[in-house]
Amino acid sequence: MTDCLAFDCLAFDIGGANLKLASNRGFALHRPFPLWQSPQRLADQLAEMLAAQPAAERIGVTMTGELADCFESKQEGVRSIVETSRQVLGNDTHFYQLTGQFVHAAQAMEDWTQTAASNWHALASWVARQQTSGFLVDIGSTTVDLVPFENGVPCPRGSTDLQRLEQGELVYTGVGRSPVSCLLHSVALEGQAELPLAQELFATMQDVYLLEGRLSPDPANCQTADGRPFTVRAARQRIARLLCADPSELSAGQIGAITRSAAEVQRQRLVAALQQIVARHPDLPRQFVVAGQGEWLAREIIESTLPGMLPIHSVSELVADVATDSQSAETGKPADLADPAGRPSELSRCAPAYAVACLLGEPQYA
Repeated sequence: MTDCLAFDCLAFDIGGANLKLASNRGFALHRPFPLWQSPQRLADQLAEMLAAQPAAERIGVTMTGELADCFESKQEGVRSIVETSRQVLGNDTHFYQLTGQFVHAAQAMEDWTQTAASNWHALASWVARQQTSGFLVDIGSTTVDLVPFENGVPCPRGSTDLQRLEQGELVYTGVGRSPVSCLLHSVALEGQAELPLAQELFATMQDVYLLEGRLSPDPANCQTADGRPFTVRAARQRIARLLCADPSELSAGQIGAITRSAAEVQRQRLVAALQQIVARHPDLPRQFVVAGQGEWLAREIIESTLPGMLPIHSVSELVADVATDSQSAETGKPADLADPAGRPSELSRCAPAYAVACLLGEPQYA
């Protein structure tokens, strides 16, 4: 395990729907932000999040937001995000690239293909430093990353999003924003023939997992398909809309049939994807690290794919171990993760940002 505390570092993970900030000392902050709706507000959002943290010696950035359709191209998206970051965070801001190196703004824009969609590589690089060889399964709100790593470095076949889609190492589905009708096209209800679902953005997988008891209600969260709160009542309305109905027209069992079917289709898709990746790397140990908002689903997928007693490590646990070891070395006392922003679960959700902060804090980047 490498020393990531040679410098005090912060890092941002700038996505198309969420902003994440973490430090190599264990702080984490997550904020929903639909970049595609108001890219001109990115600077203010970054400044507000930065103000919540003490000053750092180094600041890093990784991104996936260049894919947001407010940009004419990914190159334009990288340029816009890099330039905004530089203006807010300073000229010395370090941008993570798919080479595993950090560069400053000019090179980040010039070599934009290496800067785009780099957050998965940063997380895989940090995980590989902790576990040496195995597989990373990171399930987020929108995508799933399946990354093999060997001898302390990632070893995927693809690097760009297009290549990773081709290789099955990027699966564009998640536990949050994925539309239900993209996964499930019809459903069999009690005593009825198979009914087609409306092919419309009426509900997303976060509604499914809320009603399945996997996610917790959050009335303040209105980042939903219809802009209404993330509550059980509103989720039932959104799910019913998939059959062009109100909740009063469907029984609890019928709504449950939709959510169970959608969850099962997604699960089977991910099982097949993981089976493909594992079969492609027969010499790697069957050791897994799970991360992201859907850590729990990642664990279930692994257990379904490869039944038996397998080592499955949570990024939450690795983060807690590193935070405890680091603070104990400094103070002789265990790290205090009581602050909600420092909980291992929050750090896991912000894992790519935490990974960038840790990598940036290593002595070789002096």
